Amino acid sequence: MKIICSPINLTVDLCYDKLNIIVIENIYGFRSFVNEMNLASLSEQSSVSILDGSKALNLSKSLFFVQSPYLININDKRFLNAAYDQLSCEFNNDSVLQMKFNELNSELESLLYDLLLKSDFNLTIDGGLDLHSVLKSFCVKIEDIDESLVEKLIDFVSLVSKLKIATPVIAFLNLQQFLDQQELKSLLDHSMSLNVMLLLLESRQICYNENVNLTLLDSDLCVI
Repeated sequence: MKIICSPINLTVDLCYDKLNIIVIENIYGFRSFVNEMNLASLSEQSSVSILDGSKALNLSKSLFFVQSPYLININDKRFLNAAYDQLSCEFNNDSVLQMKFNELNSELESLLYDLLLKSDFNLTIDGGLDLHSVLKSFCVKIEDIDESLVEKLIDFVSLVSKLKIATPVIAFLNLQQFLDQQELKSLLDHSMSLNVMLLLLESRQICYNENVNLTLLDSDLCVI
């Protein structure tokens, strides 16, 4: 797998079994790369592409760009939609739950008709509840547990793996400013066990352990 960013002439081979680190010492090149990564993660036009063999990944689905470990959103719509879909499958296979849901739906519809009779407007009801709308109405979400920073990141990797994406990539911005080498190793080991690719974007070089795939662009944007 490789990542390409044409504005800074960058092409880097990525590895699942190593911590992929791209260091860009040129501030303008770093800023450009970070901006392109952000655009790609937001499904906007970007000059960044990630290739798995000859196939370009759909970055709106495969790429998770984390600009700060303290701003991780475990209730990203991709996670919630996957959780809701799983609950829908369970619901569709459970006739008892379906019967209870239909009974509640009928009771609610009857209540609403009684309420509409009190209105000065000529109102009617068009449709009923579905499970997804109920889950959203009750703000069903993933619980945010109070834990250490590295534990939060490990849980985030686990969430990404549950999306069943063929080739998920998590890119972190300046993560080495927040984690020590042992914490990075724990994060990498967990990611490897779940087949999730890690990519660190850094603005300066730091002392690294052995298990890294390092690409360094100097102040002239030359790979050294």
